[in-house]
Amino acid sequence: HNCMVPHGPEAGVFASATSDPLAPVKHESTMAFMFESRYVIQPTVAALESPYLQSNYADCWQELKRNFTP
Repeated sequence: HNCMVPHGPEAGVFASATSDPLAPVKHESTMAFMFESRYVIQPTVAALESPYLQSNYADCWQELKRNFTP
């Protein structure tokens, strides 16, 4: 993730992580990794025009409810 891009858990992940009992959970058949940097990453034109670009990436946060007030 770029340091200037907001990111975090999806709405369902946040809901279960803040309400389920604290116990180890094994997630089968999954693999995820990401790179995070303090630097601003600028994608190439080829990356932005790639058919593999996940254009709906931010949609997973649409159902997040506000849980904190400043």
